[in-house]
Amino acid sequence: MIIKSKRVWGESTFSPAALLIENSKVAKWLPYDSKADVDYNNHMIIPGLIDIHTHGGFGCDAIDTDEQGIKTWVKGVTKFGTTSLLVTTFSCSHQTQIKSIENVVNVVNDGYSGAEILGIYLEGPFLGTEYVGGMDIKYIINPDIDEYNSYHKVADGLIKICAVAPEKPGAAEFIDHLVKLNVIPTAAHTAATFEQINEANKHGLLNMTHTYNCMSPLKHRDPGCVGAAMLNDNLYAELICDNSMVSVPACKILAKMKGKEKLILVTDSLALQGMPPGIFDCGGFCAEVTQDGSVKEVGTGMYLGSTLGLNNILRIAVQLCEMDLETAINASSYNAARLLNIADKKGRILPGYDADIAVFDDDFNTIQTYCKGVSQL
Repeated sequence: MIIKSKRVWGESTFSPAALLIENSKVAKWLPYDSKADVDYNNHMIIPGLIDIHTHGGFGCDAIDTDEQGIKTWVKGVTKFGTTSLLVTTFSCSHQTQIKSIENVVNVVNDGYSGAEILGIYLEGPFLGTEYVGGMDIKYIINPDIDEYNSYHKVADGLIKICAVAPEKPGAAEFIDHLVKLNVIPTAAHTAATFEQINEANKHGLLNMTHTYNCMSPLKHRDPGCVGAAMLNDNLYAELICDNSMVSVPACKILAKMKGKEKLILVTDSLALQGMPPGIFDCGGFCAEVTQDGSVKEVGTGMYLGSTLGLNNILRIAVQLCEMDLETAINASSYNAARLLNIADKKGRILPGYDADIAVFDDDFNTIQTYCKGVSQL
């Protein structure tokens, strides 16, 4: 199959080109005037989006759903140009966490269509309680290697990222243990100091979970987690760039600090992703989906994530936050691949890479999504 456009994203810019796709891979770049099966004219062809932090969508989430729900979800997100993701859990009972992990393992082994499940992101239970956010505090525990091992044992190698509050007792040893298992430690729901984050980074902490949200803020004499995320060049920083969970000015600041290599756009979506405005039950919360796509708890107004797809997060990054295209596109694909150590096959449109491709109009509405060369829409 050959597809083409006047705007195909290379490593830093658009060029007119045709793409030969064979055996699920990008086989070759061809001249634009090559005969093609599909001509996308002036639509943007960019690397398929990688959402490393997403709990659910289309009425399903990692904790409450079954195997069919996961299949519905990963097929649904292709409408956003998302071609791969990490199934993200959150704090819950031990039994529920185990069942959620087993569901993902079974889906991966059984087969499915849609966005590729790259693995599992455990956002809990090894968190702090000062910035608990939407987590259920009764299921939050200190870092516990034995508890983690019980999850790792049933995950069949699928746990790729595990969240931890670095200020908690035993966190350094816990991070060391994750690194030995080739699992990426990330700081989440944490009151850690600037110094504690940087010390955790020396042990192997690589990522900051939904930067700004549920972490100690930047203050002029106490720079906190946010300051560490901005200043430590070794750390990747997730950003929910939706102008609700994080404001446009704050998004701009983080993008300038992290640059084109260390920013990762995420949705942090719950089961309500893709749902219309209205009132819903969401993991035990009475939640309202608002016109701007944000989700708030009815009564308290607490933000519970976003219903936006990653394509709309990318649109806000470019159009409202004025990120340059290289930073924004890297942050929606290549940087996630680099964090996950799969940048040799994901996040670029290059010969030998998986043919994970998103086709967008100028407002980042999805025209087509290809997952390993298979059209989804």
